[in-house]
Amino acid sequence: MANANICTREELDFLSDTYGDRSWHVSEIANELGWTVKKVYAKASYLGLKRGRRRVDWKAVDRLRRQGMTVRGVAKQLGCSRGAVCGALRNMKKRGASCG
Repeated sequence: MANANICTREELDFLSDTYGDRSWHVSEIANELGWTVKKVYAKASYLGLKRGRRRVDWKAVDRLRRQGMTVRGVAKQLGCSRGAVCGALRNMKKRGASCG
């Protein structure tokens, strides 16, 4: 019986190439490799891989809030967390930029 924890060099290379790229969702990486999401996180952690940070488009946040969209709606539209949207709004307010 083959050990399910053994990975090929090609799988590890693919994981290394895609894990830090925020355009790849972890579930997409898991599907490509035929792994579970949990295994992707475990192997990435073992290899010391980090996910890149997403930058929030402040102009898009401002525009969507001015259109009356909720913070939750903005986050969903932009593919980021509610906390990231709130942080962007807070930073805009601190800097005197407009915010809806």
